Amino acid sequence: MKKNFLFYFTLISLGVWGQNYKGTIYFEDGTVRQGNTDFISGGARKINFQENNSTKTERIETKTIKKIEYLDNKTQEPIVFEKLDYISGYKKNFTVPIISTAWFKKEKTTGDITAYSTGYTRPGHYNMGSGNMFTSTTVNTWVFQYKNDQPKLIYWMIDGAPFRVKYQNIWINQFFNEICPSLVKEHLEKRLVLEYDPLPLLDFYNANCNPNNK
Repeated sequence: MKKNFLFYFTLISLGVWGQNYKGTIYFEDGTVRQGNTDFISGGARKINFQENNSTKTERIETKTIKKIEYLDNKTQEPIVFEKLDYISGYKKNFTVPIISTAWFKKEKTTGDITAYSTGYTRPGHYNMGSGNMFTSTTVNTWVFQYKNDQPKLIYWMIDGAPFRVKYQNIWINQFFNEICPSLVKEHLEKRLVLEYDPLPLLDFYNANCNPNNK
């Protein structure tokens, strides 16, 4: 099973950069600590952390962290980021999953399904070899997790438009085939159309297939 580690720059509006966020850090070893910490940006190997009632600032390796729960500076609502090992694709005729790792923002939970998103921006650049100018590109990635199953890639967007729709249709149909066949039918017949994000899938599941609503 191949495993790729992907670094993403996650888009979030928490305020200004710096050690200004109140948060709770959940470590891989089960330890939980509270205090002020940095925003967990993709690619960062260490973040600053100052525990409550302490004047000492530590540098913590992000590989030791499992989850961070921030408090929004304006609303004081929790904003959760988790490091997920997720299925990012398949090889050998869709029989062998490819596992990648990235930091994701927890967006929504409906019934037994949780949606996570992350995003990054590729800067524009000039290719001296070809003479082509490439513009800045924003990529958004969404994964869904059913109960305690491994999260799965469900949706890609590039500059606000769906990307590789053929593959996304396969991912969506595979994810919902057993837990919500009516969704698969609606999606295949193009009555359930996605534009800006895959959250309409959760709305349909909640309305028609969520066992807690029956």
